[in-house]
Amino acid sequence: MTVATSLIPGLDDIVKRGDPRRRGEIAHAISHLFFQDAENLRPDLVALFDNLLIDLVPHAELASRVDLAERFSRLNNAPRRLVSQLARENEIAVAGPVLRHSGGPWERRQAPQGATLPSQNGPKFHACGAA
Repeated sequence: MTVATSLIPGLDDIVKRGDPRRRGEIAHAISHLFFQDAENLRPDLVALFDNLLIDLVPHAELASRVDLAERFSRLNNAPRRLVSQLARENEIAVAGPVLRHSGGPWERRQAPQGATLPSQNGPKFHACGAA
């Protein structure tokens, strides 16, 4: 039992033995608390939510994982480990929203007026170091 799951009576049992539907319900309830004031949460509270959700979400029903991936992918302060885990999902419906909103080099972005974006080719690296 982790410290985070011990804060909510019965949560550890749901994490270990709960069916996917029940895990999804609990993940949504905890996420609802997070989303209520997400932009104002201190980093330690974001980490607490991360610890709570990291064990629930991956074992929740697909529909729950898709919904949570979409919602968390739009936040700047989303729980990092959870979002990283969602991005590595085999189900593209789950990983897709996270990857689309990640700001990776494959994503087309507009530079603010007067600024330039780095070259798509970027610097070349070799086995022995930078070129």
